[in-house]
Amino acid sequence: MMSIRYTEGNERRLIMNGFLLNDPAKTWCEGALCGNGTIGAVVMGIPQKEQIILNHEEVFAPVFGYEKPMAAYFPEIRERIMEGKYREAGNIPWKIFQQNHMDKLWTNPFIPAGDLLIETKRVTEVTGYQRSLNFETGVAGVSFISNEVIYERRVFASYSHRKLYVELSARRTGRTQEEEYLIHLEKHSGESVKEDSPYGNLYEYLQADSKAEDDTVCLTCFYGNTGDGYRISLEIPEQTGVICRNAGAGICIQAQEKVLLSLTIELLRISADKRQHMDDRQKEAENCQDRIG
Repeated sequence: MMSIRYTEGNERRLIMNGFLLNDPAKTWCEGALCGNGTIGAVVMGIPQKEQIILNHEEVFAPVFGYEKPMAAYFPEIRERIMEGKYREAGNIPWKIFQQNHMDKLWTNPFIPAGDLLIETKRVTEVTGYQRSLNFETGVAGVSFISNEVIYERRVFASYSHRKLYVELSARRTGRTQEEEYLIHLEKHSGESVKEDSPYGNLYEYLQADSKAEDDTVCLTCFYGNTGDGYRISLEIPEQTGVICRNAGAGICIQAQEKVLLSLTIELLRISADKRQHMDDRQKEAENCQDRIG
């Protein structure tokens, strides 16, 4: 079993353009954040089995149906504001919201898209642990020593490429170091939503399927029976000294010193006509059930 030697007092030392910590995150709110405006990640910094919580700006679970677009109402709202009719301006989006949600006071919840799990096979006891976030570059980093090997991880979300990149490295002074990693994509494993939440258990609501093939791992999730969802795709680009093989729903990687992972999140949406057809079928089934009852 792995043990971590924490720096005494868990001292948090600010650096010039970010922060530096001496222990892994215990909850998601302690993780290092990075993103590109579309894809976001929370890096927990766990040495033996890294957990990177992923999300996307449009991953909202439609538990209360689909939001009605409000952009067409902006000119009317601006006009009311210019006329000094602030209450009327404020009532416009509220009325649109009520059309979607009726008597409910909650919006659709923003949820984690999934977890990227990276198991480093040869890590046992850990010393010299550091976790950092550079505000200037946007890079989240983790470094530590185990069995005289220096391990480093760097996570960066590229705006121009619309991708999340993860670089893993293992090196030993004076010679090449080979390391083995096991990569998985899974539905987020955080705590269930409280019982009194209007959303219910969102992790049961998501229908998830994870598959691996050659140098790619995919996690496909659907929101209940809506037909809408998203797909997380992780690829290992061709690199010198990197060998990949399937390992169940994940991929096992053997790498000489470094390996780069590339990740994207794609939204899966059905057409408005198909959604209307599904809604009609659902209402027909409910009416039939009422008649039977």
